[in-house]
Amino acid sequence: MRRILQDQTQPLSGVKYALCLILFCCLPAQAKQPVVASYYMASGNPMAVSNLPAEKLSHILYAFVALCGDNSGADEKTRQAIEIACRDKAPYSAVFYNEKEVVVELAAFSKLKQQHPHLRILPSFGGWTLSHPFHGMAKSEAARKHFVQSAVTLVAQHDVFDGIDIDWEYPGGGGNSQILLTGQQAQNEKQVFALLMQELRAALNNLGHSTGRDYQLTAAVSGSRDKTRAIDWQQAAPVMDYIFAMTYDFAVGDGQAAHHTNLFSSDQDTLSTAGMINNLLNAGVPPEKLVVGVAFYGRGWNNSDWHGTGFGGQQLAVSTGSYAYKELIATPPAGYEYGYDTRTEAAYYFNSATKGFISFDDTRSVRAKAKWLKDQGLAGLFSWQIVHDNGDLLDEMYKAMQSQEKDGVPLERKPQ
Repeated sequence: MRRILQDQTQPLSGVKYALCLILFCCLPAQAKQPVVASYYMASGNPMAVSNLPAEKLSHILYAFVALCGDNSGADEKTRQAIEIACRDKAPYSAVFYNEKEVVVELAAFSKLKQQHPHLRILPSFGGWTLSHPFHGMAKSEAARKHFVQSAVTLVAQHDVFDGIDIDWEYPGGGGNSQILLTGQQAQNEKQVFALLMQELRAALNNLGHSTGRDYQLTAAVSGSRDKTRAIDWQQAAPVMDYIFAMTYDFAVGDGQAAHHTNLFSSDQDTLSTAGMINNLLNAGVPPEKLVVGVAFYGRGWNNSDWHGTGFGGQQLAVSTGSYAYKELIATPPAGYEYGYDTRTEAAYYFNSATKGFISFDDTRSVRAKAKWLKDQGLAGLFSWQIVHDNGDLLDEMYKAMQSQEKDGVPLERKPQ
């Protein structure tokens, strides 16, 4: 067929050539696909993996891989499992402490990827309860290099993996039962995070040379002012593919109730998605690498001091814990009524008798986040975590990121 077509081709006239050149130059470049990602906590449930709506996802972040070392932030059962997994291993080795659960799920993920080859699966290292060892690792170049080698070896041993996600909460401390570091210790971890990213990138590139694959490097981070300053983004961001901004948990525990995953805030002192993203942008993170977080769960309080248009100044709210989105929607708590704060783009339930307040993301707030991030030229959306959804939020994330709407005006979809 190629030969016949070549034989029938005639030389172009000057006018035709010019027209073709103009048309070629005006064709849009192949658009980069938006990120629609979610964390998935290992649970030993291959059926749950098989039922994941992979056609709507670009990435699954498989949580969590542990590091051998001080895991005092974890519960006793997890600590014991890590100790067993780390026997005969050097400190700061990467381990699956729940290997039985992981093995059956990785087999299911392999089948899922066969059906959906576009899907990227990244093991996530650390997390809120397993980040303590990062601080020990940061004190030694040898420890850091060992972790890099161990983490990349783990990826090489499992073809299902497409890179590495680092969830260090947080460089500079201030995470789960951690003190906030100052002075030289804080400065050291600021530099170490960048070095860690650079060394992981180099090691993944070397692995890619041998396998012929393109491995991604990502991290989950806070965008608060102090956490943003605790990382040297000028050195770290260039070697990373995506930065997952954890734009949720703005309010946790007793004290001050608040929206916990709102897009906007009414003042500069209140945390918001837009505020966190702007902090990261100002620190030098390219917009096309930033991914905005969606909470597939709510956080609640009694005695919230919510007045219908905002919160009062009292600090007497009592936490009622967290709520999976699918349960909130299927069975709203008795006595609560749905509301939506249009100023902050945040959904909530409110109980006027107990001053109970539950903050969460819903389809409306997801649409607002998606529209805003596209206006800013950001990469997409991700969630924590997918099993808390009834399908509605991920569906909205997918549809909103596929939409060509910007500034409220649908754009014409041009052929690629």
